[in-house]
Amino acid sequence: MYHPRNNNRRGLSLVEVVVSSLLVGTVVVGSLEMLGASVRSQTAANDLIDGPRLADMLLAEIMSMPYEDPEDGGSSLGNDSGESSGDRADFDDVDDYEGWSSAQIETRNGNAISEYPGWTRSSSVSWAERLNGSWWFMETGLKHIIVTVTAPDGAVTKRHGWRSRDGSLEQPPTVDKTVVTQIEATLSIGSASAAIGTTNLLNHVEDPN
Repeated sequence: MYHPRNNNRRGLSLVEVVVSSLLVGTVVVGSLEMLGASVRSQTAANDLIDGPRLADMLLAEIMSMPYEDPEDGGSSLGNDSGESSGDRADFDDVDDYEGWSSAQIETRNGNAISEYPGWTRSSSVSWAERLNGSWWFMETGLKHIIVTVTAPDGAVTKRHGWRSRDGSLEQPPTVDKTVVTQIEATLSIGSASAAIGTTNLLNHVEDPN
């Protein structure tokens, strides 16, 4: 039996396949570019938050220290005898942080904070002129603290602080007691990166322990 050919039935031509592939490829590439831009924007936004946060944490830690070594004072800047330049747990005064740097974000006790890979921090301490806070070459009773934080992409955040030998933090209490000078809080939700904040207490609180 003879079956007439259906001339209305046809498949895709090679040209149509090529054009369709080009259109799909263009859409996919555009979507990937938009996704990449979104990720880069989010990373940059996080850096704008994390840089100041990490700098404030370190500056608050330094500002909570005594102006000079409580045991032997000292007439020079930097670590005193028996203190390790790389171990902040040994630091007991402001100028121990002179020339300090670390390629890993960690607490004062040396516990790594894993949420900040690739970040670095450093600090410097110098004597400052009392009238304008500028650098000075000898003891003036005023110290200038600079904290520098560098993000993985090279963005730099700096914080400045000044501590005076005659400031309120240096005044001895009327009775012997232990006080709280710094508070640190850590907040995390689920598996998200932890948010860490540190601040100094201008009005010291007695340690309940």
